[in-house]
Amino acid sequence: MTRILKLTILLMGLLLLVTTLGYWAARAEKSSERAVVMREIDATGQHQRLIQIWPGFRRPYLLTHEPLHGAVSWLTDTSSQLMVIAIRPGIEGGADYYRVNSSDQSLTRVAEGASDSLVASSPSQHWLLVALPAGTERDYWLIHLPTARRWSISKLLGPRQLAFPARHLFANDGQWLYLTLQADGAYSVVRIDLADFTLRELATRLLPADYVGVQAQIGEWLIVWDGRHYNRVSTDGTDFGPLLEGDANDALFTVYPDDGVALIHRDNRMLAVDVATQAILWEQTEFTMGFPASGPPGWINIWQEDINLLLRVSTGETRALPAELQGPSTTRRTLFSNGRWALYSRSATGQEWWVYDWGSAKSRLLRQDMQYFRFVGVMPDEEWLLVENAAWPYGLYRLNLRDGTLEQMTTGGSFTWMGWTPPFLSTWQPFPLLFIGVLLMICPILFRLPRRWLKLTA
Repeated sequence: MTRILKLTILLMGLLLLVTTLGYWAARAEKSSERAVVMREIDATGQHQRLIQIWPGFRRPYLLTHEPLHGAVSWLTDTSSQLMVIAIRPGIEGGADYYRVNSSDQSLTRVAEGASDSLVASSPSQHWLLVALPAGTERDYWLIHLPTARRWSISKLLGPRQLAFPARHLFANDGQWLYLTLQADGAYSVVRIDLADFTLRELATRLLPADYVGVQAQIGEWLIVWDGRHYNRVSTDGTDFGPLLEGDANDALFTVYPDDGVALIHRDNRMLAVDVATQAILWEQTEFTMGFPASGPPGWINIWQEDINLLLRVSTGETRALPAELQGPSTTRRTLFSNGRWALYSRSATGQEWWVYDWGSAKSRLLRQDMQYFRFVGVMPDEEWLLVENAAWPYGLYRLNLRDGTLEQMTTGGSFTWMGWTPPFLSTWQPFPLLFIGVLLMICPILFRLPRRWLKLTA
């Protein structure tokens, strides 16, 4: 082997080694990375597959080689596993739960024969509460996805049964499951400890009405509907009482856990209640709810006398939407909004897409050729959007909110944005490259050894 060839091989190995180790070291922590999961349906509408789009990579990564049938939704857990709910073809109301294996993109069935109504899932998605067919009835099961173990709720509860239809909820920290039970016409709420499956009574004497039970958790408080009023219940069951005083049939608009606020509708008024103190923060009358996604975080969209307003949840402050975002839906559509940008179209054909900057309060034209595009989702950096082209060339594109750059990522199909998940580790495998780099570096040394041995034996 000539000296130049040895040097070339050595440098190639060194370059490969430095590049591999450098990329590995420069990567952000896995927990801080997010990638988009998309569902793609083929032209026949019969087969689906899941793809993942990594930050910084133009081409999507195929998550499932096997086609999925029927309606598909998905769940993730903190272990970077992807759980898929796929409706089983040919079985009415049947559904299967699969784990996507990141090593070879195959599917492993975790639970079989589940009803197509998922009752509840924990925030970490480690736990599911599902209804399994049991003859003409249904039986509720608790499934631990990482281990595929499951427990019958009826065996844990004894003579009492899960109320249906009713609300059931996992705790925000995933340690407990709040269930609404019925026995002899009486309804109650209990808490199950998911570590040892012990039960604790939280609320009793609920009225027999549809969808009674725990509606939401805000901090250390639960909001429980008893059939007529909304109640505030501590998570340990020591404090129970009405959220608002008064003998009125309330309706719950929604809750904002970050602000600790619940919006209650009473007598044509919207009341914002601080759940911790039970104080009424503000109220609004003569309004129509708009689209919560039409403003920055912490604000909701309402209409008053044909004026589109933003309302701050924590204080009740209102301000008119910018003139660019006002107007009837026939001429203006808000496609996407976060704390930085609002993407909207303001032409009847939808060909003009504009960006409103919440910080500078200014609008600018992004593109004028978007009449056949449909907004699908947003990348984790919130500077690239995912859009689908319904005309030739068909496929999934990404659109830059800063300069309007439009790049095609994949062809064909109909795409649905399903959320974010940690990137699968199999998309980056440094070990083969490390092995090749080290082998190239030691090759010149290995070629020199036989020559030295010959000299020693001569």
